[in-house]
Amino acid sequence: MRWDDYQAVAGALHAAHPRANYLSLSDVDLIRLLVGLPGVDTAALPLPDAVTLAAIRFAWIALAEGEDDSTPFDGTG
Repeated sequence: MRWDDYQAVAGALHAAHPRANYLSLSDVDLIRLLVGLPGVDTAALPLPDAVTLAAIRFAWIALAEGEDDSTPFDGTG
């Protein structure tokens, strides 16, 4: 897995952590979830930078929220 394959990483995060509050995760917590994904070898793969983390987070949000643009974490549901 490569960090810049945002859709694949987001899919793996969504599958592994379907109840995670992806809107309020800190970068540290997001990295913790990323390095815990199956098949991630942090010895061969450096940790993602802030720009990559943001892209992964946005891809995860888009995947989790779908086309209706709602979220279980917005306080309206």
